[in-house]
Amino acid sequence: MNSKVIKPFTTDGCSMWPDGHWRHCCVIHDKAYWQGGTKSERKQADINLMCCIAQQGHPFMALFMYCGVQIGGHPLWPFPWRWGYGYKWFKNYTKEKNHE
Repeated sequence: MNSKVIKPFTTDGCSMWPDGHWRHCCVIHDKAYWQGGTKSERKQADINLMCCIAQQGHPFMALFMYCGVQIGGHPLWPFPWRWGYGYKWFKNYTKEKNHE
């Protein structure tokens, strides 16, 4: 498979975490992780996950999940939940967009 061809979207909900009434937060997060992108886009996706979980009434869990995805979601890990998992592994961050 070409490393520039993205596979169809898949989600496992909240990877390595129980799916609760916050599952939709994880699916949105998975969509961002599936397509990958820049390092700053990943950080924003992780912040969005944390905010969404906190808005569901779980601020401590949100912080814990944020730390987990920051550690376990790096694109160089060979995990099925890594940043850019829609592409064949080994795909690093894309270059930052030029903000001229």
